[in-house]
Amino acid sequence: MDRFDDNEYKDLIKNLLHDTQYIERSNMGKLAGLRQYAEVLVRKFWTLAVIMN
Repeated sequence: MDRFDDNEYKDLIKNLLHDTQYIERSNMGKLAGLRQYAEVLVRKFWTLAVIMN
């Protein structure tokens, strides 16, 4: 498995966090953005777990 590259996800993370915090969205829209951010975090944790084993 390839290493997780933070630079690949930097803009995505920035946009997701900006959209959930600073843009007028419904609560469902905010939750969807946070879910997408959680997917990125899980991907990073998964990669770290695979590398450590």
